Amino acid sequence: MEAVKQVDMTDAKRTVKAKTGMLTEAQRIVKKLAMPGLGKPGYPAAMFLLANAYGAGLMLLRANHEKAFHLYVQGSKQHHPACTYRAGVCYELGIGTRKNNAQASQFYRKAANLGDPAAMYKLAMMLLHGLSGHGKHPKEAISWLKRAVPKADPNYPEILHELAIAYEKEGIPSVIPDVDYSRELFTKAALIGYAPSQYRLGLAFENGMLNCPVDARLSIAWYSKSAAQGHFDAALALSGWYLTGAPMIMPQDDREAYLWARKTAELGYPKGQFACGYYCETGIGVEQSLDQAIFWYKQAANQQYARAIQRLEELKSPKATRKKQNRLRHHHQDQSVATTTTIIESPVLPSPTLTSKHARRLSNLLSLNTNTSPTLPILSPSPMTAQKPTNEDNCIIM
Repeated sequence: MEAVKQVDMTDAKRTVKAKTGMLTEAQRIVKKLAMPGLGKPGYPAAMFLLANAYGAGLMLLRANHEKAFHLYVQGSKQHHPACTYRAGVCYELGIGTRKNNAQASQFYRKAANLGDPAAMYKLAMMLLHGLSGHGKHPKEAISWLKRAVPKADPNYPEILHELAIAYEKEGIPSVIPDVDYSRELFTKAALIGYAPSQYRLGLAFENGMLNCPVDARLSIAWYSKSAAQGHFDAALALSGWYLTGAPMIMPQDDREAYLWARKTAELGYPKGQFACGYYCETGIGVEQSLDQAIFWYKQAANQQYARAIQRLEELKSPKATRKKQNRLRHHHQDQSVATTTTIIESPVLPSPTLTSKHARRLSNLLSLNTNTSPTLPILSPSPMTAQKPTNEDNCIIM
């Protein structure tokens, strides 16, 4: 299967023929290994590969979720962790079989006991939040997350991130907050490329949270890494940094501030649409246009974004025009916390080492500290892709 990707001949017909031959042979071998014979069971690893092929229509096979589900169950009978987890997902979502939350839970628990990290994470989230008919059992949920930590890797960074959130502050019974441990877990997840954790680090270095020193360079670096993966709040955080600037690190640039917000707005993020509307209304980084502002406010309001709904109501008021003119006259003279907060509704306090003129604004989430100094990336609002779900639930059969 991997070799097929490397085949690239000058003759297109020969390339197709070679790839077809290799895939046909791969299908034959996997089927032979997966199917039982002469009193010998099939190999569960081969069952898993064949099930994935049926689920996604690989190896020249037509997609057949029923066959995929059957193979996952057969692999589970031989205690294959990944097959067991996938069988649980099929039961939960009704793929290849009828929905059955009770059966899904049984397979998830079995897979977790077999050491499958995705199952450990899934079971922990179900127990922590009371999902799929489970009652809330935070103590057991945290136990599963802790057991899964050694298995966390670039494929399963959510384990570290969720456990970091659990230890970040009070709120979960049986968990005593530990800021340093939370910071350590966020850092590990960020270093293996998990965008939400990178965002948390950016927020922490910006505001001195979780025992972090205030460091504009590290804040911008982590935000950049996260935004490069399509994290919307990180992109808006960069918009905020460009709006205020960072002495000796980042020049103040209204146009860049607008472009970063525009990227998230175009991808349908309501907070970004509201920010874009504000920029258009006040003429920050873009030609002033009340029509464009209203357009973006309406886009955000259509997603029930409260501040956009409120702003549209204000614009209907007879006094709205005079207020807008006053704001336009003074917005470049006063880019203070009040201005930036209007854009992004941040509950974050100003950074103590930044001047009041360069105080902060942006996110909802919290963050952390690290001794690792990531290289500061080139900052430009390159094309972003929509944020992907962090759970594996939506890529069940691959």
